[in-house]
Amino acid sequence: MDKIAQMLEDHQIILTKDVAMLDQMYQMNLGHFRQLSMYIAAGKQKLEEARSSEL
Repeated sequence: MDKIAQMLEDHQIILTKDVAMLDQMYQMNLGHFRQLSMYIAAGKQKLEEARSSEL
């Protein structure tokens, strides 16, 4: 019984660490997404400027 309890506690610790790592990865990805969105918006704006100046 003690062995099973210890195994469950060990797995709980591992899962807690994994959740923390996934949260950190999510925050990093969110930052990258926001940066890319900004670059895409700037690119679209520049493209529109180029198209309207050619006319």
